[in-house]
Amino acid sequence: MTSSSCRFLGSLTLCAVLAGCGVVSDGERTRLDRSSPEKDGRAASGDAPRAPAEEPLPASSGRIRIHYPAGGATIALAADGGGDLGALTAVEDDVWELTLEDVREPVAFRPTRDGSPAKGPPYVVEPGQSVEVYPWFDHETGTLAGFADAFASRVLKNTHGVRMYTPPSYRENTAKRYPVIYMHDGQIIFERNMAPLEDSLAKASFGSFKTETTMNAEIAAGRIPEAIVIGIDLNIVLDPRDPIPDRVKEYSPTPDDAFAETTGTGQGPQYLRMIVDELRPVVNERLRTLADREHTFMLGSSLGGLISVWAGLFEGDTFGAVAGLSIATYWDKEVVVTRARGLELGPKTAARIYTDTGEDERADAPDAKFAELMPSAEKQARLEAALLTMGYAKGTTLMTVVDPSGRHHGDSWSTRLPKALAFLLGPGR
Repeated sequence: MTSSSCRFLGSLTLCAVLAGCGVVSDGERTRLDRSSPEKDGRAASGDAPRAPAEEPLPASSGRIRIHYPAGGATIALAADGGGDLGALTAVEDDVWELTLEDVREPVAFRPTRDGSPAKGPPYVVEPGQSVEVYPWFDHETGTLAGFADAFASRVLKNTHGVRMYTPPSYRENTAKRYPVIYMHDGQIIFERNMAPLEDSLAKASFGSFKTETTMNAEIAAGRIPEAIVIGIDLNIVLDPRDPIPDRVKEYSPTPDDAFAETTGTGQGPQYLRMIVDELRPVVNERLRTLADREHTFMLGSSLGGLISVWAGLFEGDTFGAVAGLSIATYWDKEVVVTRARGLELGPKTAARIYTDTGEDERADAPDAKFAELMPSAEKQARLEAALLTMGYAKGTTLMTVVDPSGRHHGDSWSTRLPKALAFLLGPGR
């Protein structure tokens, strides 16, 4: 990789930063704060917790079912704005229920624990609806921690650091299970640096998604449901000649002769197999996940966006929805567009796809050659047309966004992240 092309689309711009750093010894490296999570004793399940089978509610009634490990605390309900809705009845261990009669309009409410209201906005029950509620009372924000310092892959024959964000209720409400979002470029996903040197170098190039900050804010506002985020690190080598030798290889779905200086491209399918067959089973075993397709997602940017959309096309029986921000569609003569044209929407493809692009992405190109490759509304439109041909429907199963001031940088991706998360996860409360 030459110095002039070090910032090519899909690579982090580390060359200039690393050139002045010299070689860092193992003793100088700061390890990630990664504790190995303990198994919590619950088998992974593809189903969200559900109420026992029962007769449908009358259209003028509403049922509220609260799931919470209360211990000796008192769990009750309060109408939002004040007032008593009635007494809860314990129906099984850590589950309480109340059926409201004569419900003519939506009823907003909050669970309480010993008189203190649950975090976040109020919950709502509609006429004729039964709602399953998993409140939390102790934490305003989620937790960022390590999942694996060096997750070994037999498929790729290498290791990756893996990070995790668990949402505010995770440590407290052990009755609850969560959707999972898999994200690439682990060093730039979160605002907090977990490996100070590597994370700082990566963010000096591409900024940060600020994912934990966004998740906390969107959950607190009730705009998205709680979810786990799994971040898969890049393998950064502190060598100014080629600081990220594995990224272009693993995020590219096919070889591309135009980038012959980066040997071994086209390992994207193997990288996805590592996630699907090796990492995901361990995540589902160790964490309280909703392991089915409808609650498993993937999100990335640039080449990470490309491999995410590729996962939607070819691993859609695992990933129910995918999101690609500033997708590097240029790769291998727009192979993602060509392949999409030959597919049909079905059980082997993701049910929903989100893509976006910025109008000012060219500003982050290192030279005129790569400026031509940068994402654009025109390139995104070609991918959108191919996805529509497959059977996706714009506005429902397909969302495409053009950001008039969008750049090829974490600042822009963090701005667009709430919209992508809402599309993947659906509405909150």
